[in-house]
Amino acid sequence: MRRALYIAAAVFLAMTLIGIELEKARVRRQEEARLEMEKAKLAGERAQVALSSTELIYAAIQEYSAKYRNGFPSQLKVMGRPEWGKPTNCNAAGLIQLDLANGAQEGYMFQYVPGAPVGKPASGCASSGVRSFALLIRPATYVGRVSYSFFVDETGIIRVTPENRAPNASDPTVAEQIRKELDRRP
Repeated sequence: MRRALYIAAAVFLAMTLIGIELEKARVRRQEEARLEMEKAKLAGERAQVALSSTELIYAAIQEYSAKYRNGFPSQLKVMGRPEWGKPTNCNAAGLIQLDLANGAQEGYMFQYVPGAPVGKPASGCASSGVRSFALLIRPATYVGRVSYSFFVDETGIIRVTPENRAPNASDPTVAEQIRKELDRRP
């Protein structure tokens, strides 16, 4: 009789311990899922900032080209701010924030790829501008299908890819990508 009582107590204890471990595992899975959702949300917010920054940089490139008559800028840095107290010019146009001029913002890297030079630099410019450009924007950390890379060139058409690779002129436009993603939803 005592032996049966010990066995029953041992079985009860084992079942309780198994239940506790199962509950811990369930809580761990929930926490991991919550963290993944938070990462996805943050990645989505950063992608929105990157897209807005892409539009801002494109507008600044157009303004630079019109204002300085030196083609498109030869690099992002020349669209940054001049030294404190110095006036803006084609070498430091003051059109974009320092972090963008340095090629990084909110978890995204901005790579400016200049085309062929226009020839002789415009008056007062340290270097000549370029005839064409490509701007590639990639997440510093890729987070699955919620991370987006963007591409824009002198045409002004912003293209996007959710793939972990450099974006290019063959990628779909933002509107086309949104339609693709909506079509995939159940």
